[in-house]
Amino acid sequence: MTSSQKNNLSIQLSGVSAGYQAAPVLNNINLVIEPGDFVGVIGPNGCGKSTLLKVILGLIKPASGRVTLGGMTPEKMRRKVGYLPQLTQIDFKFPASVWDVVMMGRYGLRQGFFDQIKPINEEDKKVTKQALERVGLANLADQPIGQLSGGQRQRAFIARAIAQEPEVLLLDEPITGVDITSQHALLHLLEELNSRGITIISTTHDLNCVASSFNRVVCLNHKLIAEGPPNQVLTQEILNETYGSHLLVMTERGPHIEHNLSSH
Repeated sequence: MTSSQKNNLSIQLSGVSAGYQAAPVLNNINLVIEPGDFVGVIGPNGCGKSTLLKVILGLIKPASGRVTLGGMTPEKMRRKVGYLPQLTQIDFKFPASVWDVVMMGRYGLRQGFFDQIKPINEEDKKVTKQALERVGLANLADQPIGQLSGGQRQRAFIARAIAQEPEVLLLDEPITGVDITSQHALLHLLEELNSRGITIISTTHDLNCVASSFNRVVCLNHKLIAEGPPNQVLTQEILNETYGSHLLVMTERGPHIEHNLSSH
């Protein structure tokens, strides 16, 4: 999406419950995300953060309730949504260059009759080049994706998502596992994308990041605990209810949550 395009894609979850193999992970979620919001989703591991993103994208169908994007089903609006899964879910041994990975963001837009993929054209190449330039990886376009650092890999997959020219960008733990310098660079990139009108919804465990960079916070622990501006939501009472027995500790970046290793 270019800066001249207006984002009108609101996201609404009404009474949504969802899970895996009939096991509920999200329970009765009622949430509205407005166009242009910059939303941080927080909560302990296994609380349903990743599931929430997959429900919005339409990868998981709710057991009950309704999800709409701009009044339409997620499946019908998927081309308008970019998605960055956790890096641990990606096979970096796959022999693909950075250019190849970013170009994949164009494939969903090249779908023709009978689900055939139209040939890549000059517009696709132009958008891919611009996406690489925007994330600062144009000089690494020919590098195998597996040879990049953690922060560079994240930027490459963000470039793939924005090459899709989305109105909404969903990111699952984008700053986890990268160094502090890369975290700052990624957050600056997300802020720049949001300033161009892209709605951003990101899961994270970094409360300091949420407090400083996001305009809305969603506190989740299977159910919706609270949502709103950081200065209203990041209170001791709400954090206690969100994280339960999980321990709030201080790091060099500020408050952080020690959590278990299971995740949904």
